[in-house]
Amino acid sequence: MKVALVTDSITQFGGAHRFLVSLCKLFPKSDIFTAIYDKRVDINKELSGHKIFSSFLGHPFLRPIFKNHYTILSPLAFESFDFSKYNLVISITAGAAKGIITPVSCKHVNIILTPVRYYWKLDNPDFYTKNIGIRKLFKPIFAFTDAYVRQWDFAAAKRPDVNISISSYISTISEKIYGIKSDILAPPVELNVKPDTTSANKLIAELSINNQQPINDFYIIVTRLYPYKRADLAILAFKRLRKHLLIVGSGPEEKSLKKLAGNSKFIHFLQFLPDGVMYALVKAAKGFIHCGIEDFGIAMVESIFLSTPVIAYDLGGASDIVKKGVSGMLFKSASALCVKRTVEEFEGSALFKSGVSAKVVAEYKDRYSLKTFKEGLEKQAGIKVPMTAAADKIALVRDDQGFVGRSLRGEGD
Repeated sequence: MKVALVTDSITQFGGAHRFLVSLCKLFPKSDIFTAIYDKRVDINKELSGHKIFSSFLGHPFLRPIFKNHYTILSPLAFESFDFSKYNLVISITAGAAKGIITPVSCKHVNIILTPVRYYWKLDNPDFYTKNIGIRKLFKPIFAFTDAYVRQWDFAAAKRPDVNISISSYISTISEKIYGIKSDILAPPVELNVKPDTTSANKLIAELSINNQQPINDFYIIVTRLYPYKRADLAILAFKRLRKHLLIVGSGPEEKSLKKLAGNSKFIHFLQFLPDGVMYALVKAAKGFIHCGIEDFGIAMVESIFLSTPVIAYDLGGASDIVKKGVSGMLFKSASALCVKRTVEEFEGSALFKSGVSAKVVAEYKDRYSLKTFKEGLEKQAGIKVPMTAAADKIALVRDDQGFVGRSLRGEGD
């Protein structure tokens, strides 16, 4: 059986691409289709052995313009792919990848990371106008093209045979926007390297020297610095708390966030760090802070794996992940004052003193394991995925949509 994996783009390493790597482990002989493929991305070593097909948007002239954005050309890019040789296609998408056209004999399973943020107003549209110059210049024209893309996106959401959402939050808003029902299946999460304690301690020592005071106890944020991540709330809260906050990540909001932090000796920007160093810092932190509405929240799960409690906004993926008093704390209002009060409440709790227990860590590792994901995918998508089998040993099984497969074990493609 031939299997294809489809993703919006491969231009930077993030949660969607960690997910793609996990699927590659389950389907080691699968081909990969994407609108734009940047061979310089760190994920490439994880994709070795897979054929990767990109669209015309990957042309050297077009790639710099469209590499991070869902455009009027994205539908055409994904509709141009030919899946006539495949029996199973799995798309992982926050954009146009769900809109591929597959033959009747091919089962299309779509994993919804999120509806398209800009077109469905899940983020502040002013951010896109501010950070994409061409949108500001041609704003009246884009008002018409955006309406077309929304219509296409709505129709494209109905094309997959099976839709799966990565959290309760995404399932709810997908039903509201697209009118589709989807089962919930969390992505698999794993720590890909061991914590690099030596390098992390060296980094903290350097920060202490530069700060002219020791940094012993600290909290941490690991995120791309975009408006919807709401790192501004954490900065304001920790300035008032006068507690150290490490911010690992970068993005278009970095300049304005540094301005907000001002000369505070308690807010520290660290850019992106190697995973080993980042994991060691998370493990050493008193708590992991997340103030935005996350579609899922891989970094929050990783923090719990490292026994560090999560303090997060009680909306989005955090509501599925964090259990109050067991693996973290949740705050109900997106305000700096609410963040501050929740941190103060956390510091008076038993969880602050003990961290996440070994028993709870083990439960989370099982809950978000590749094995658990595989079993959920089999049940929800109606496919059989032997844990150690290659893609040509996967069999489709009968489901309520009439897809029937035969065992292909021992047969060629």
